Amino acid sequence: MNLGQYADILRSIQHKPYEDGLYTNKKGNPGYRAVFNVGKNWYWYSVPGTTETVDPAEVAEAISKGVVTHTGQFKLNGFERTISFAGRSYIVNAGSHRP
Repeated sequence: MNLGQYADILRSIQHKPYEDGLYTNKKGNPGYRAVFNVGKNWYWYSVPGTTETVDPAEVAEAISKGVVTHTGQFKLNGFERTISFAGRSYIVNAGSHRP
């Protein structure tokens, strides 16, 4: 799966997240995280530095217009990318297992 396909999936989501909410990382910084189950796959993203809910459409726009600053693998069954756009970082993940 490439990032364009990931963005398309986010744009097509019509249901609420499987789970979502605000978090505080180990350094005390806030953020928002959402997890979606689509078919047999899981898609999730986090947006550090915010105390607001972040809609999947916003993340899809960031993927389409932003710059990838990190690429990695998630637990051997998925991927992780960090995208920088409009002063924010968006960490997007996908995998065949629930995070």
